[in-house]
Amino acid sequence: MQTTKIKILLLAALAHVVPVSANVSISGGTILGLVRPGWQAGSFRGFWFDAEAPVQADYVMAATSTEEVAISDGIYRRDYGPTLATNYTWSYTIAPNRPGPAETVSRYTSNAAVIIPDPTNETRWLWQGNGTATITLSSSGGTRALALPVTTNSFVSGTVDTFLNYAPASLRQALITAVDGRIAGKAPAQALRIYSTQDHAAATYTRNTSCWAADLDLSAISPWNSDGGNTKAGILISPRHILFAAHYQIADGATIRFVTNDSQVVTRTMTAQATLPGYVSYYPDISVGVLDSDVPGNISFARVLPDNYTTKLPGSLLGVPVLALDAEEKATINDLSYIYVSPGFYGAVVLYVAATGARLAFFEDKIGGDSGNPACLIVDGQLVLLNVWTFGGAGSGTNVTYWKSALNLLMTSLGGGYQLTAIDLSAYPTY
Repeated sequence: MQTTKIKILLLAALAHVVPVSANVSISGGTILGLVRPGWQAGSFRGFWFDAEAPVQADYVMAATSTEEVAISDGIYRRDYGPTLATNYTWSYTIAPNRPGPAETVSRYTSNAAVIIPDPTNETRWLWQGNGTATITLSSSGGTRALALPVTTNSFVSGTVDTFLNYAPASLRQALITAVDGRIAGKAPAQALRIYSTQDHAAATYTRNTSCWAADLDLSAISPWNSDGGNTKAGILISPRHILFAAHYQIADGATIRFVTNDSQVVTRTMTAQATLPGYVSYYPDISVGVLDSDVPGNISFARVLPDNYTTKLPGSLLGVPVLALDAEEKATINDLSYIYVSPGFYGAVVLYVAATGARLAFFEDKIGGDSGNPACLIVDGQLVLLNVWTFGGAGSGTNVTYWKSALNLLMTSLGGGYQLTAIDLSAYPTY
């Protein structure tokens, strides 16, 4: 790790985002650096006030005519002959669940005749007139100020498409609703933890009926094993096979617990395991273990995406919410950033960002000991495994979908008679 670029404080918070040229491993409770050229977007996310760069977001003041159009899985308003005015979006983050008193961010403009904060949207700044003005974000964690040009432009010909919403029947909208609909009206203090009682020593677990994911079948996720305790996590991918991080392996012979939806404990012994071929330095960071017998029918297993999922979920995945487990068995939420499918070293990984909007209160950074916990889409009430955690911060891990064929070979070599099961997406439109 390049210590000239970043200082890691285990007991104190970072004041802001610090770009780094090394990602952060969360292996076994330690923080290790791993150079990943090309992942320059990776960073430690501060525990305090973060401000991104402002983004120009022109809006249509007037148009000669408009119509509603469908583009891929999105619905847009198309304006013909538009007159545009300059708005800006300036996003900022106050990390949830941080120590210290509540923090607020104040917004100021140097010239209210040019641009002002939108009183209905905490990240938007509204055109008032042409000119230049300085806009400012200020909090106890720091101050950001930028001078910006604000103008209007008219186009006699041409069109502007403005996003309205996603197609109601689309997979993307279903994924958003699966999370946002469940967290609506819920407070993280009551709704984050999967278990209201979690006594590993007594092997007693009571599912938390206030958890935002309480109506989902989460029995595939193991809360404890005799090798790592509540760490070295894993998730079932068949009635006989468990998947976990190769860099944080569960030992052969370990007893692994699963918990039914009605809080009954089921135990199995992992008799053997295998790691994806070519594993070096956290990639491809997936191992599969085989259990001594099938789990009963009241213990589920995670599905995976089919090969054609991009025809159901086209374009950017930024903003698609994901159930993100951690070592404390909290149902945190991340937003997807990108699913890489390239061959080669670190070519196929899943990257995440902090959750947005109401989801942010349910987001937490991934830290030491979280390795091997799963990140899953929620499709028709079922868990669809994307990856298990390898790196910290907003988190990332090896792309399970990309390695499906290799994982099926591992499962065959281990025995047990099962292969991965792809989620059925046939009910969703193809784009």
